[in-house]
Parts: sequence; structure tokens; C-alpha cells
Amino acid sequence: MKKAKILSGVLLLCFSSPLISQAATLDVRGGYRSGSHAYETRLKVSEGWQNGWWASMESNTWNTIHDNKKENAALNDVQVEVNYAIKLDDQWTVRPGMLTHFSSNGTRYGPYVKLSWDATKDLNFGIRYRYDWKAYRQQDLSGDMSRDNVHRWDGYVTYHINSDFTFAWQTTLYSKQNDYRYANHKKWATENAFVLQYHMTPDITPYIEYDYLDRQGVYNAEIIYRKTVIALVCHLNCSRQETVTMNKTITALAILMASFAANASVLPETPVPFKSGTGAIDNDTVYIGLGSAGTAWYKLDTQAKDKKWTALAAFPGGPRDQATSAFIDGNLYVFGGIGKNSEGLTQVFNDVHKYNPKTNSWVKLISHAPMGMAGHVTFVHNGKAYVTGGVNQNIFNGYFEDLNEAGKDSTAIDKINAHYFDKKAEDYFFNKFLLSFDPLHSNGVTLANLPGTGRLVRRL
Repeated sequence: MKKAKILSGVLLLCFSSPLISQAATLDVRGGYRSGSHAYETRLKVSEGWQNGWWASMESNTWNTIHDNKKENAALNDVQVEVNYAIKLDDQWTVRPGMLTHFSSNGTRYGPYVKLSWDATKDLNFGIRYRYDWKAYRQQDLSGDMSRDNVHRWDGYVTYHINSDFTFAWQTTLYSKQNDYRYANHKKWATENAFVLQYHMTPDITPYIEYDYLDRQGVYNAEIIYRKTVIALVCHLNCSRQETVTMNKTITALAILMASFAANASVLPETPVPFKSGTGAIDNDTVYIGLGSAGTAWYKLDTQAKDKKWTALAAFPGGPRDQATSAFIDGNLYVFGGIGKNSEGLTQVFNDVHKYNPKTNSWVKLISHAPMGMAGHVTFVHNGKAYVTGGVNQNIFNGYFEDLNEAGKDSTAIDKINAHYFDKKAEDYFFNKFLLSFDPLHSNGVTLANLPGTGRLVRRL
């Protein structure tokens, strides 16, 4: 609760002085991301003071379902920003400021300085540098735990077309400081946002925004990432009595957002750098293992007062990448993966292992899928596990058998790689079957042959 008290104190400071402030602004907007098919909603309250101070608070909600009729919105992050305007003369202004971003990953700080120039009464240019520093660490490309800090440069152009319309353009260059990459495989990415505002009344300004971005995060096979925003801005010009009521509402909203920020705690770092592994959740306990962790497995009680990872019994099937796992009736099941067999040859496995949390023990089940399981997905429904997608076991294992026979012959290896990776997608014969696994009988059943070509799941 300490964090909540501190944050709400900041917000109360920002919004409890209406008599010396300019009009407060309520900005409500909804957007759609065509790259990830996500819908997002932002609620932002801001206010400026005659002494040069300006502050804002916003919350973002989103969901990732294209048809979101049955999807509940989820609070994603909370952001607080403060800056101070220093007038150099009638045209030039410098604004040092700080942005603080709270999310379930942790806290990010963004100190910045902005320089703006009023070229005319209708035309303004601005430039800003911001350094985004993360208070938490993430695994970088080399496997080390580091901070994914970002240098950010913004350029602004604002033009008042007439009394009814205003056009704005913002261009942004992002550059990662450490050993990380954006989804465009580069250390830098760009963004351009175009905004058209319509001043419907002195207090209401609808606007539409269109963003054009490089690949930055999750995307669905698109070269760019787009976001279209439709929003409504209300300038809250209130009487003194109305202002008191408004500030009570804003204070309540501030406390609500502060509570989220306090509860969005950061879980402890994984015991080892973790990628290409698998994991599952049983109530409030998270289980992870395999991949870069080798045969190790760990669990974490997210509701424990002292949150820490606990080592479990080692996986008996050897180190594996791209396995999947699921919890059913209190037991953890691990399906397939890629590893080395008893002869040291890399292959796709089609076996199933069960872990019993009560006895901290593993057992290999007498059950084998009719095909290899790697690059696949697993989900649970009505007490059964369902598996689909993934590589073709014969083709995939054949590739590694050929590499093994080639030994250190670089010419032969190049030919094998070219022959394997130059195929069309349909020539890999990715898995099209939907399998079900019943833990009561430890057997698998083929339910359906999915239409179209098979699917391969990409894991980072």
C-alpha cells in the first residue's frame, strides 16, 4: 500500500488546485491495432497551471481478440506525466519533464526535454528527447539479464487550419541502448502519427488519429503496424462549485489507478535466463522448465508474501526445446519437444511425461502421439488436453540425420540447409491433425484433420 499512497499523493497534488489552474481536459479514445488485432481504450485527465506546470494521468485498457464481444477488457498500464514550461521569449519554450509508467512488468521512467517554436500564431514546431529507463531487467539477445532502455526522439508539427480544424503530425525514432532488437530485427524503429481535430464547441473536440509504425512487438505477418484512433476530448470549463465536484471524481479515479499500480507487482527474476521452454499455471502457482533451463523445473507462488522460485525435481526426459505443458486435475503434463536421443542425435519427441506436485516426482507415460510434437500448441478443455500444429516428424528428424551424416563437411552442410530451408510452406507438411489426450486413460485420439495447410508456432 505504500506505493499506492505515494502515487495518489502525487495525483492529488496535480488535481486539487482548481482556482489557480486552467481548464482540465478529459481525453477518451479508442483504437484498433491491425498488426495484433487488438482493441485499446485510453482514459486521460490532464491539467495546466498558469505558473507553467502541467500534469496528466492516464490508464490504458486493451484486449487482443479481433471479435471482442465476449472478451473482457483488461487494465494494461497507468502513466503519470509532469512538465514545466520555461518561456525563453514570445516564440520559444523549453519544457523539462518526467513520465512514469506503471505496468505488470515493472516501472519505467522517462525524463525528457522539449523545445517548441511558435513560427506563427497558427504554426508550431517542436522537438523532444526522452530517455526511457526501466527499473526492471529482461533477458537480452545474449541471454544476459539487462535493461531494455530506449533513446527516443520526437518531432512535432501543429497547424491550426481554421477555427474549426487543427492538424498535427508527430514523428518518432526509437533506438535501443543495449543488446535488444525490435521485431524489424534492428535496434531502431520509427513511428508517424497523424491527427485531425474538429473543434465542435469550445469544450468538445473530437479527433481521429492514424499511426504508422515499424515492426516493434507482436505482429501477425505484417510489414508495418497500424493503429487507428477515434477520440473525444472534453475541456472541463467549470464553475467553482462544479470544479469541486469534478476534482472529487478525478481524485477517486486517481486512487483507483494508484491501487492498480500498487498491485501490479513485479515477480522475481527467473533462476536462470529462460527461453524456448514451457510453462503452465495451476491456480496461483506458476511452473516453468526446459528450454534454456535444461532439465530444470521451477515453481512460484504468485500470492505468497515472500515470492521466490523453488526448484523442483529434474525432468527425466533430458533437455528439450519447444515442448508444451498443461495442468489437468492437479498434475502437470509435458508434451514432446526437441532434444537429443540416446545416440546424441537431435530429434522430435512424441512422448508425454507427468509431474505430481504432491510427491515432486515425474513419470513417463505409456503414451505416444501419432506424430512428433514440436512447434505445436496445447490447450485444455473439459479435463482433456488438445494438441495441434507443429513440424513433420519425418522431415524434421531427417534433416538432423542428414546433418549428422555430413559431419564437418561444410559443403555438404550448406547443401542440406539449402535443400531444407528453400521449400515452400506446404512442402514441410506441418501437422494438420487435432489430437486429444485423456489423462485418465493416458491415451491420445485423433479428432480431426484441419483444413488448409498445417501450422507451425514460432516461439522466442
